Amino acid sequence: MIQHMENLKDQQKTNKISNCINMLEAKDVLCGGQDDAQIWSLLKNLLGSFEMLTNRLLQEEKKTLLQVSIQLY
Repeated sequence: MIQHMENLKDQQKTNKISNCINMLEAKDVLCGGQDDAQIWSLLKNLLGSFEMLTNRLLQEEKKTLLQVSIQLY
């Protein structure tokens, strides 16, 4: 159950990243690169989501490595 919730959160973060990328691409096409403040705001949100997802995946990797090393000993 916990793993399912974590996977769901990861999927939501991945969707948020994808949505930000799509919005950036659309803004670039529609605005011709004119609206820098909004683009920077979207980039900041994108980076924050990517950072949270990366940190979560790194924590999972550490847990997995710890479990493997415990099993080896």
